[in-house]
Amino acid sequence: MPFLRSVALVAAASSAWAAPAPLSYGPCIPLEIGTGPVPPVDTPEAFQELAALSSPAYLASSPEGYVQAYKDEMFTYNEPDQFIDYVHMPKYDVPACAAACNSHAGCNAFTIFFERSPVVNPGPGCANPASTTVIKCDLWAGTITREIALNHGQMREEFSVVMAGSNAYVKDVIDDGSIPVVFGYDVEAYENGNAIVALLDCNNTDTYMGVAAFKDGRFDIARCIAACNKASATDAFGRHCRFMNTYLQRRDGVPFSQHCALYTHHWPKQYATNSGQVRKDSKITISETDSFGITDAAGDFEACLPKDGPAPVPTPSPNAAVVVTTITSTFVDIFIPTEFPVIPTETFTDWDPTATPVLAAATAL
Repeated sequence: MPFLRSVALVAAASSAWAAPAPLSYGPCIPLEIGTGPVPPVDTPEAFQELAALSSPAYLASSPEGYVQAYKDEMFTYNEPDQFIDYVHMPKYDVPACAAACNSHAGCNAFTIFFERSPVVNPGPGCANPASTTVIKCDLWAGTITREIALNHGQMREEFSVVMAGSNAYVKDVIDDGSIPVVFGYDVEAYENGNAIVALLDCNNTDTYMGVAAFKDGRFDIARCIAACNKASATDAFGRHCRFMNTYLQRRDGVPFSQHCALYTHHWPKQYATNSGQVRKDSKITISETDSFGITDAAGDFEACLPKDGPAPVPTPSPNAAVVVTTITSTFVDIFIPTEFPVIPTETFTDWDPTATPVLAAATAL
């Protein structure tokens, strides 16, 4: 039974797919002419100050089923392992870009922006050619935040490629109000999407085994069960995972990371007291999507509860790394199965994958 659905406006893409420009282009070979406005003074500064590029981005509404990650910026998202494809748009059309994303089963986010591009391939004799304005719709498999993997442009010979009017959107994960039915497991929902905060049990034993974090903005209960099974098979102390607490973490409202906290025993819902934290400049919340407890139904795996009852949520240092996990009284451990590694930040440009873009410093996760 589906219990969380990624809502999308299903429609055919209105633009033809465009592959990246061949790398075999020689110098001064004509390139594609864009359809966006060009400033009267042909400089990167004038391009990024042009109101005709900023206004469409600022006035654009989020398409149905999407959450806006950023608006009217002078950078674009930049993660090669998440890149799917891009479309050259005839106009700045957010719904059409969303439709292009929806037409790809693996697409979970998109960016749309104006790009200052050369009219010919820069090289000897044409190191700083005239510019044209290309409107691009980039499609991505994961999620997008403004803190990581940002591309501010690149130099091609003496020509400066920069962006303007850049917007980003991520498919939302919406709770449909139902509790999932999972064969072999008992499932319960926690109010307000709160996560479990487990103490040492009555025997002074820590039942917490770690957390699997999937930083792709999606929600899939099956991968929590797979992580639980892997934890049972590989635990150094021979423990077995019998209980999982899974929830979707949002960063400033944008779906960011599904967490699967793993335990040897089930903790009841009165221990679901963690609703999120504020770290650095981001608000990390888990209250906008239901949090679920999933317990192995093959036996009695109830935790022996401590006499003191649930503990308050620990208050983290404001300078701590941006990560929220279910926290025990003794340690915090990040468990990430090798099948689902956290993808490292890399550099990438869809106009020339061999070029080195100018990157802004990204906030560490």
